[in-house]
Amino acid sequence: MNTKTPKNRVKVDKIIKYMQDNKLSKNQFAKMCGLSIYSLNTILNDYKNYNAYKLAKVAQAMHVKLDDLLNFQ
Repeated sequence: MNTKTPKNRVKVDKIIKYMQDNKLSKNQFAKMCGLSIYSLNTILNDYKNYNAYKLAKVAQAMHVKLDDLLNFQ
């Protein structure tokens, strides 16, 4: 059985596009989400140890569902 996992589990490009479209710096976006810059960078770099609750805060700030930010295969 050959199962492939996506390179990125989080749709980082969607988050970055939102930040660019709204002319938000990482610091501004992190503050808008109620996150530290460290937590935001953890998500943007798609580290394995990101907190799903924090990703949910990003989705809420972007007015999208959490599923919209995840890659499923």
